[in-house]
Amino acid sequence: MASEPVLTAREGGCQEASISSRDYYIPCDAPAVRVIEQRDGDVLRMCAHCARHNLEDRGGQDLGMYEGPTG
Repeated sequence: MASEPVLTAREGGCQEASISSRDYYIPCDAPAVRVIEQRDGDVLRMCAHCARHNLEDRGGQDLGMYEGPTG
C-alpha cells in the first residue's frame, strides 16, 4: 500500500487545501495575504480567494493581513 504524501505549503504560501485535493491534503500554495481562524480553531495563512471562501462559506474569522514569515 502506498503511503500518502506529506505536503506542506511553501513559506508564505496559502495553507488552505487546494480544490484538486480529494484523497489527501494538497496546499493551495498561492501567495498568502490574510490570516484566517477557522471554526475549528486552526489559524492558517491564505490567499485572497481562499480567505474569501473561508469567510463567506465556512464561518472563518479574519485576523488581519499576513505580514510574511518575519512579519
